[in-house]
Amino acid sequence: GDIFASNVAANDGGSVYDASGATTLTGATFQSNVATTGNGGALFVQASSVTIAGGSSTGCRAGASGGAIYTTTTDVLSISDHTIGGCQSALDGGAIYVSQGDPTLTRVSISDSNSTGGSGG
Repeated sequence: GDIFASNVAANDGGSVYDASGATTLTGATFQSNVATTGNGGALFVQASSVTIAGGSSTGCRAGASGGAIYTTTTDVLSISDHTIGGCQSALDGGAIYVSQGDPTLTRVSISDSNSTGGSGG
């Protein structure tokens, strides 16, 4: 899979910002990506379907919500066999923030992630 490391966005989506369509990431590794004042330290997805299979998200940070992953108005969010660790957000969802929809998480490991000013560590 692809490696997204040490990327910085001033606002949303530290390494990936997807505003439409369908996103599939297989075996992707997100390391130390930052959304400085926005959402989704590694991945920001709006109005799209997202499938993440395998890989990991570590050390990602968001200045708002979704330390690793932030989704809004997402048709489908499916994450399987993915590890999230050491991620943080200033507001909600230290690891994952889903504003709408029903995510499917299968064999997802989340550890050492926190939200410093809100809900959902």
